[in-house]
Amino acid sequence: QQQQQLQQQQQQMQQRDDKREKEKSRREKDKEASKDKAKESKSDSKRAKDKAKKDKEREKEQEKEKEREKEKEKEKDRAKEKEKSKDKEKKKDREKDKEKNKAKEKDKEREREKEREREREREREKAAAAKAAADAEAAQAAEAAAAAAAARAAAAQAAAAVAAHGSKKRRGSRRASPG
Repeated sequence: QQQQQLQQQQQQMQQRDDKREKEKSRREKDKEASKDKAKESKSDSKRAKDKAKKDKEREKEQEKEKEREKEKEKEKDRAKEKEKSKDKEKKKDREKDKEKNKAKEKDKEREREKEREREREREREKAAAAKAAADAEAAQAAEAAAAAAAARAAAAQAAAAVAAHGSKKRRGSRRASPG
């Protein structure tokens, strides 16, 4: 009986020890588990942080891309503006050229008018010279005619004088003759 009691005691002690061991190992396991959990949550938060970081970076990149696009658009607009102003300049130049040509044309017209005027002047001078020549000729002819008329008159006068003289002589001789 004593031996039985001893055995029971030993068994109980063994059971207690076992219980204690089990408890200990459970606590250890729990500790490990919580450590792992902590690690996991740490790595989770790190992952989350990394993701957030990446997301931010992606956002930044997208923003940059947007900015680049905007810049490109601006560049396009600037190019368009340049083209517009170039066209305006060209138009202005064309207008200027037109004006210049108009002015040149006017000058040419003026020159032509002057030339025509000079031509008319020459014509008038020619006409005047021709008239003067004709007048001179006419005057010469008139002079000649007058001279001829004067000569004729002188001749007639001379003839008349001769005739008168002759009749006088005849009268005298008649008077002079006897009876």
